[in-house]
Amino acid sequence: MASAHAFLIPAGAGRPTRVRLPNRWSKASDADTDGAFMVSEYLLTADIPPHVHVRQHESFYVLDGALTVRVGNEEFSANLGDFVFLPSDVPHALAAAGDSPPRLLAIATPNASSGGVWPVMQGVGAAWSGFGRRAWAGAVDPSRSDAGDGPGWRRSGAGRWR
Repeated sequence: MASAHAFLIPAGAGRPTRVRLPNRWSKASDADTDGAFMVSEYLLTADIPPHVHVRQHESFYVLDGALTVRVGNEEFSANLGDFVFLPSDVPHALAAAGDSPPRLLAIATPNASSGGVWPVMQGVGAAWSGFGRRAWAGAVDPSRSDAGDGPGWRRSGAGRWR
């Protein structure tokens, strides 16, 4: 195991990462933290479709704006200053809830059976590269077990699922 070291990431900057997602700035990778966690800043310019993380818990702190979060069968709004925790193995999706894209601080932590968070992020990056900004919302294959609960997760409007 490598030894973690101190560093500073200036405002508006991010660390190099193997997974490049639009409007995402890596603040600390799993390599920086010896696999303990990852931190990224997101400007949510595209909805994130229903998906499941089997190796990580995911948390968001809303830095600006508002978003709609669907977790399992629940849906709620998260606004400026709110904190959202998404446990592993539970389908979830995110969508902007206002006129401007929300800005989020995302923290990913491995669950007890995880080999770290990198394998999950690698899959997300591969999926993103095949789709455009808003195409995410229609890109989910509801027949897949990791795509939420099928038609119940289809987007029906800004920040809403039906």
